Amino acid sequence: MASQIHRRFTDDQVKLLLELYAKKAIPLEQVLQQLECSRSRFYQILKAYRYDQGEFTVAYGRNYPQHRLSKKMERAIREELEMDRQLIGDKETPLWGYNYAAVRDEVARRLGCRVSAQTVRSRAKEWGVLYPQNQEREKLSPRGGDRSSWNAFAT
Repeated sequence: MASQIHRRFTDDQVKLLLELYAKKAIPLEQVLQQLECSRSRFYQILKAYRYDQGEFTVAYGRNYPQHRLSKKMERAIREELEMDRQLIGDKETPLWGYNYAAVRDEVARRLGCRVSAQTVRSRAKEWGVLYPQNQEREKLSPRGGDRSSWNAFAT
């Protein structure tokens, strides 16, 4: 099969073929050969043509991008990232960075929609929610105390 019908033919060309087929001026096989489509696809097109001849088009029907998240989902991601940001900023909490998988899971639980952790990370970066890498934070070990002795031991 070749590329899509809406790329190979104009609406008027397809309408002409359908009109000729309806008047039995050309056989089905010739229409299928010219349109280079299957019988089932042809009958879908014919049904749409018969339903509303004036508004008939073979143009691509999607008017919105499929890869976009809904506003509701983006708002939920932003809220969860902000909650994580507050926990990270709290010096009593032993968190050093964002947990994108937890944000993803919480958004999925709240809204019932799936989103990848990478999408959450990309949105955080886009919104400037990430802390800069060179920003120093007073580092305490999870058990309390200074981490400098551990850092010296680890290197």
